[in-house]
Amino acid sequence: MKRKLSLLLTIIAWIVVPLLAYLRGEAEARELLAHGNACGMPILGLYMAALFLSGLISAVALVLGVLAYRKLARPRPMVRVLELAVVGLPLLLALVVVVGLVVTGG
Repeated sequence: MKRKLSLLLTIIAWIVVPLLAYLRGEAEARELLAHGNACGMPILGLYMAALFLSGLISAVALVLGVLAYRKLARPRPMVRVLELAVVGLPLLLALVVVVGLVVTGG
C-alpha cells in the first residue's frame, strides 16, 4: 500500500503539478499580453511555487517509498533503489534551487 501511494504521489509530483503550472502560466501570459504587459516574473514565481510543491510531494513519496523498501526481504532488488532515486528527484531539484537562492542571496 505504501509503495502504491508513493508511486501515485510521484506521478502527481512529476506530471500533474508541472502540467497545472504550465497551463496556469500560459493563461497568465495571455492575460498579461492582453494588457500590454510583458513581465514574466509572475510566471517565474508560479513555476518556482510548482517546483517547491513538487519537492514537498516528492519528500512524502520518498518517505513512503523508503518505508516500503525497508519491509522487503533481503536481498532487495536494485530496481527499487532506482525507483527511489526517481521518486526523490523533484525534492533534490527543489533543494538545489533553495540552496542556490540562499547562496546567491536572491
